[in-house]
Amino acid sequence: MDNEAIQPQHIAVITGASGMDGSLLVDNLLNRGDWRVFALVRRRGSGGFPKRLIRVRGHTKLHIVYGDVTDAPCMDGLIGTACSVAFHEGISPRNIAMFNLAANSFVGDSWKCPEEHVNTSVGGLLNILRAVSTHTPKSFVYQASTSEIFGSSPPPQNVQTPFRPLSPYAVAKLAAHNLAGCYRNRGTNVWCGIMFNHEHERRGMEFVTQKLAFHTARIARGIGPKHMTVGDLSSIRDWGNAREYVKAMVEFYLLSLRGVAPQDVVIGTGKMTTCSQFFQWCCECAKKHIRGRYEVTSDSLVFSDAFKRPNDVRELLADTSQIQKLLPDWSGGNAQEIAEDMTRHWMDATEEEILNALVESPA
Repeated sequence: MDNEAIQPQHIAVITGASGMDGSLLVDNLLNRGDWRVFALVRRRGSGGFPKRLIRVRGHTKLHIVYGDVTDAPCMDGLIGTACSVAFHEGISPRNIAMFNLAANSFVGDSWKCPEEHVNTSVGGLLNILRAVSTHTPKSFVYQASTSEIFGSSPPPQNVQTPFRPLSPYAVAKLAAHNLAGCYRNRGTNVWCGIMFNHEHERRGMEFVTQKLAFHTARIARGIGPKHMTVGDLSSIRDWGNAREYVKAMVEFYLLSLRGVAPQDVVIGTGKMTTCSQFFQWCCECAKKHIRGRYEVTSDSLVFSDAFKRPNDVRELLADTSQIQKLLPDWSGGNAQEIAEDMTRHWMDATEEEILNALVESPA
């Protein structure tokens, strides 16, 4: 049976739906067939339809809503509408899920506009929780937390590890994390996924993983300058596959339907990778590709203090024991495969796509 013909059994409200995680979650739920999805996206000038959602445009179970998570009436109206649709379709309030993925997730920008990060992370979540409390207090809420809240605490990190944030972004996300805990203590079914770094071809151009993959492929193909400018590549991260992390969000919802209590969950792979190693995997992938004309090495790197983050987190590594108990088949993905997938994406891209992306991410 065509997925679009299946009667919906669940309703999702997704904030940040035009981002990497949000768009992947939209894909995941629509592919399951029995979900109706309300996707909140911010309208940005005359930018048109969100490019990460183009492939599902027109889907009968997808409802694009333009608005902002920081707009309390907007969130109240959106969640109220989702509840009304659920009522008319005979869907239980327990089968309504809110996934709050809205965030300005590029850590470096939080030093330039900290107020925006606080308003989105804390104010946005507060608007969701208040609307849920008003319209559908038995529904599921997923709050996307981040491993950045661990800050200077040494690895491996788990839910018992002290939070020592080192950036305005992390401080804002920690405040939202604590706010979610307060509402959980009052009976709201809110889960917090403390997500370690996770990647996909849809990652924004400003992130180091996408920057390394893109410029490695571009240089290997002989398009544009023969160098890329980077900051510090010695940082250590726990990198997973964004599709697996999005799948985990849905699995937490399904666990809640089976009576598992809401909780904070660390989501990671338990494996460390340096940015330098990620770059090497990108280079190896580009070298093997049929379009690879030039070999990319560390000689292609130009280091600049302008790309270094002040007070950056040095090491992040997830303790995966908790998530493996909740999801026994959990692995989270493989960092080398992710680097190769992201590089291959740009090796396969058209020259026009490369040149357009070069405008977003100059060498």
